[in-house]
Amino acid sequence: MESAFRPVLRPASLVSLIDPNHPTLTIAHQAELLGISRDSYYYQPVVNAAEQARLKLHLDAIDEIYTKYPFYGTRRIQYELETNSQYGIFVGRDRIRNLMAQLGLEAIYPKPNTSKPAPHNATYPYLLRGVTASYPNHIWGTRYYLHPDD
Repeated sequence: MESAFRPVLRPASLVSLIDPNHPTLTIAHQAELLGISRDSYYYQPVVNAAEQARLKLHLDAIDEIYTKYPFYGTRRIQYELETNSQYGIFVGRDRIRNLMAQLGLEAIYPKPNTSKPAPHNATYPYLLRGVTASYPNHIWGTRYYLHPDD
């Protein structure tokens, strides 16, 4: 089990620590000291143009739906993508959730603790605590309404 305080270092993040122009340490020796393979230093990720185009199509479609309906979650966005003839995209909810996170989008919905009063609102004491209505007309109450001028 890894410590919660120590960040996980991936080979891609360690590669930036290798200095190819170091006067005494070779790239292979620096990679060995960092605990990564020498291939990690030379690795170039393969870019698939078709996958990049598909990703852009999905991102644009989700962004467009979210712009129109910011309260839609992954289920409604998935339904919209599948049923709307403009999109015709069939993807799972997990992919939609990941793409929304990548775009920094989250459905607008009531968050927890919405019933808690704001700290700056005044609270008034209950003045009738411990008082019993022992005779008629002992306790009176009223309400005050402001009506706009007609």
